[in-house]
Amino acid sequence: MFRFLISLCVLLWMLAGGATSLAQGCGDAPAPRLALGGQGRVAFSDGQPLNIRDAASVSAGRIGSLPEGSAFAVLEGPVCADSIYWWRVQAADLTGWAAEGQAGAYFVEPLAGPGVVQPVSEDPPLLLVASTGNSSYFDQQLYRLTEGGWEALTSGGYKGGFALSPLGDRVVYLVAPPAVQEADAQNRSVLLGSVWDVAVLDLTDGSQRVLAAQPGNDQPGLGINRELPVWSPDGSAIAWTEQDYPARDAARLVVYDFTTESLRVLDEALPFMTLSSDGLPAFFAWGGPGIAVFTNDPPDYAEAVRLYDPAGGLRRVVRVVDEAVGAWLPLAGPVWVTAGDRETLVMQADKSIWLGVNADGSVSGWARQLVGASATGVEPGLQIGWDIFAGTDRAAWQLLDSTGAVLVESQIAPRLTRFAFAPSGQAAAFWQEDDTLTVWQGGESTVLDLPEDLHPHALLWGALRWSAGEEVESLG
Repeated sequence: MFRFLISLCVLLWMLAGGATSLAQGCGDAPAPRLALGGQGRVAFSDGQPLNIRDAASVSAGRIGSLPEGSAFAVLEGPVCADSIYWWRVQAADLTGWAAEGQAGAYFVEPLAGPGVVQPVSEDPPLLLVASTGNSSYFDQQLYRLTEGGWEALTSGGYKGGFALSPLGDRVVYLVAPPAVQEADAQNRSVLLGSVWDVAVLDLTDGSQRVLAAQPGNDQPGLGINRELPVWSPDGSAIAWTEQDYPARDAARLVVYDFTTESLRVLDEALPFMTLSSDGLPAFFAWGGPGIAVFTNDPPDYAEAVRLYDPAGGLRRVVRVVDEAVGAWLPLAGPVWVTAGDRETLVMQADKSIWLGVNADGSVSGWARQLVGASATGVEPGLQIGWDIFAGTDRAAWQLLDSTGAVLVESQIAPRLTRFAFAPSGQAAAFWQEDDTLTVWQGGESTVLDLPEDLHPHALLWGALRWSAGEEVESLG
């Protein structure tokens, strides 16, 4: 998509000498869809961020960029220049001019319509994934915080792997098939966690349905094992890995499209991963550049990242050089991080360095702090400064306010699932090793009561976006 180059028609327009009115059109620019005083976001297209400039012109200075999916407030415009409609926008602490589109292609879109994040007048309730009493890790349920306490949204059976959509309207999860639940109820020996269906809960109406079931329900020890569904950045699809159980020689990468309500297999010969307890690749992330899956590829089973085009198939396999992974990933899997003008897949390579795998297949070392913030907030809000490998004299993570002031810090690096940001970015929740659950909002912290038999596993609230932060020396 054109976001950085000037076509010949731009030069001809400049020689003609001036901006045209909205009524007269703006060269071959598509008709404006944003609205003054409204909200928008960067459209999902080619994985490239959108430049923000200090004036409404392609020759103006670039003051920053916004990754795909970034929400913003519309402050001024439209202004026609260079055959482009420009809008002055604000996204958190970045304010400048953004191009709406060119030659029939939109770079941004209004916050309305199917598959687009809706602006919210107030944040939705916090969600908690937890098990009760002495129940198994594989028997999790979803709860919603209400004025009267924690309301159970799911019940019965064995569930896990809950993942909230970027739109905040649905939660996908793994659920044991009926045969396994029935066998467990009859105290028959079953292999819990060996076979899973994929289901979705609609938070708007409370309906639940199974998206991918077992081929048959008569043999609880046989079937299809599925792992950890992840959402596409625009919330229109999910992906997961699966394999026949008992294990065969290869796994599959599967995508479910909510628009067409259909399944398709992107790869039916996915290599195993030695770090996984069952060998099924479970460390993967879906970002603008595509779906990245962490595997151990033959013939030497070296660590590798396989990058897939969601609409096609395997793009490339990137061997993670000779760095041994040697530890579980502290962020509960690889994450796509905005670094300059591109997204980089970041993962732990050993106890002291990060590895960044770029969409072009190059591999780079990382020694930077990561910064997490709400993906949909348009006003400056709370942030997480994360330094996983901090020494004892530096904080492993810090909760920062919109000015960068430290609100909370800790030298213990928890997993990503222990944090959640409200969609507005103005509130955050986290729980610590002693199971203390805290919400920080309006400059104040509140400790929430948890029933004694409720054991938390994850917090869900709004979508997070990660970016490259300051050098680690700036912490502490």
